[in-house]
Amino acid sequence: MIYAFIGTDQDKVRAKASAWIEAGRAKDPSLTYLRLTEDTFDEGAVLENLGGQSLFAKRMLISLDGLCKSKEDFILEHIKSLAESENVFAIIEGKLLAKAKKAIETNATKVFSYDLPAKDSKPNFAIWNAIDRGDGISLWKEYQKERKAGAEPEMLAGFIHSKLRRNIPKDKNAARQSKRFIDFYHEARRGEVDFEEGLELFLLKI
Repeated sequence: MIYAFIGTDQDKVRAKASAWIEAGRAKDPSLTYLRLTEDTFDEGAVLENLGGQSLFAKRMLISLDGLCKSKEDFILEHIKSLAESENVFAIIEGKLLAKAKKAIETNATKVFSYDLPAKDSKPNFAIWNAIDRGDGISLWKEYQKERKAGAEPEMLAGFIHSKLRRNIPKDKNAARQSKRFIDFYHEARRGEVDFEEGLELFLLKI
């Protein structure tokens, strides 16, 4: 079965997930807990626990923490098996793309969702100006300000790429940077690079 903890308010998402996991372990001391992140992800550990019992315990509680960016294809491929398993899978994520969000909400036993209040959607002209100047340091600093204010990396990435595309007719470098962005994006989707780290490196090299 799946319990999902999702949303842009990561303080609330992680507080709820942590409290829920601790309560579950206290209720059933025989429960074996395994946390999988991008650094510790083991495809075999997930697959071998899709059934009812594992080699290690009668029942497993496995948290899939922040994996939808790099392991989305794997998770969606096995989403129904995760939902039907007697073991418990806790999916902990920030903002999800529409396809992943729909699949998780459809198959989860329970979804806990916490989002920050909607931000003013006005463009950050400091980001636009930094792109126009080719100033990667200033662009990175403005990106960090937006992140601290609650903006998601995927939203900012889309905003930055749209500006690069707008600049293509008047700036040859914009076409090259747009191609760099597309290459980085596909590498991140394949799990070859961490999305947020890769995005920051991309910005610094504008």
